Amino acid sequence: MQKIFFTLAAASLLAAPALAQAPAGASQAPDKLDAAALAKIKDEGMNRSKVMETAFYLTDVCGPRLAGSEGLARANAWTKKRLTEYGLANANVEAWGDFGRGWDIDKSYVAMTAPYYHAMIGVPKAWTPSTAGPLRKSVVLVKATTEADLAKYQGQLRDKIVLLPVATLPQPNFEPDAKRLSADDLQKMADAPASTPTTAANGPANTPDRLAAMRAQRELRTKVTAMLLAEGAAAVLSPARGTDGT
Repeated sequence: MQKIFFTLAAASLLAAPALAQAPAGASQAPDKLDAAALAKIKDEGMNRSKVMETAFYLTDVCGPRLAGSEGLARANAWTKKRLTEYGLANANVEAWGDFGRGWDIDKSYVAMTAPYYHAMIGVPKAWTPSTAGPLRKSVVLVKATTEADLAKYQGQLRDKIVLLPVATLPQPNFEPDAKRLSADDLQKMADAPASTPTTAANGPANTPDRLAAMRAQRELRTKVTAMLLAEGAAAVLSPARGTDGT
């Protein structure tokens, strides 16, 4: 597989100048397919594929790969080592510019303590500042659909854990998380009409009223964040968009 890849890459690079120099109106004969080479590529992919092994090491072994994180450094080091083992010369981890501080989770823990104990699934958002040990605080639910609603919470959020409401309640899911698409499913996707600038790919049409409502929600979220910082809230719990709030 490695020899085939390098041969194709080299051929592409060599052909590029010739294509660039060809007259604009010149016609070219169709390329002749190399059936033997295609068969070797297919055999390599079907019988000696490293896709799942690579995905496993980059995700489960190296962990999350946020920019500037230790997980990204592990993934880069593993990738360089593996590419070298494949036979690539001068495999290197190249600097791509100034980014700033990285961010990693050392320990994360969330639980409800009253009226009874209940462990919760919670993950800090990236670049959340750390705490000086565990926080045990009272909880305030902030429900605001307008800027006027926010005024009701002024002076009540300092040193509190703030809960933000969910837009829609999660529904029970009895379907498996992973699903293999059939040939008919793939064909329907291929035949689907292209989305237009005013229509979401899998959602309702972006009418002027809907776009205005979306802008208003974004502006309100910005004001909620500013208020939480100004009031001195201890922490904020918000639902994720995954299944069952995770």
